[in-house]
Amino acid sequence: MFFSVIVSFLLFLAFNKEKSRYAVFAGIFGGLALSIRVDALLFLLIFFLSYLVYLIWIKTKFKDIFSLKKKTLFGLFSFSCAITLFLTWPSLWKNPLLFFHAISYFLHHSWTGNVLYFGEIYTGNNLPWHYALAYLLITTPILTFLFFSFGLF
Repeated sequence: MFFSVIVSFLLFLAFNKEKSRYAVFAGIFGGLALSIRVDALLFLLIFFLSYLVYLIWIKTKFKDIFSLKKKTLFGLFSFSCAITLFLTWPSLWKNPLLFFHAISYFLHHSWTGNVLYFGEIYTGNNLPWHYALAYLLITTPILTFLFFSFGLF
C-alpha cells in the first residue's frame, strides 16, 4: 500500500509537470509494489482511470490528453516498472512469463475457508454484500477516516 501511494503521487507529478524523472521514479516504486503484491496492478488501473476523468473534468483538449509527451512518460513509467519488477523478483530471471502465470493463478484461485462475521460462519465465496464495507470500516484507523473526511472538503 505504501509503494502504491508513492507511485500515484509520483505519477501525478510526472503527468502534471511533464517531468520524466518522476515517471522513472514512479516506475521504480511501481515495480517494487508489484513485486510485493501482484494486485498493485489494480491500483495502477485506478490511477490512470481517475487521471483520465480528471483531465476530462478540467476540459483538457483530446490531443493534449494523448500527446507525445504523455505517451513518452507512460512508456518511461512502464519500462522502469518492468525492469524493477524483473530485478526484484528472482523467479522471473529463469521464466519472465511467470508474472502472467501468477496473475492468471490469482484470477482463478478462490479461498474456500470460513469467515466468522457478526456471529455467523460464512464460506469465503458466499459472503454477504456488506462484508467488504464492514471490513473496511472495522480495520481502518480512525485517524485515516479523519484525514479522509478533511480531504473531501
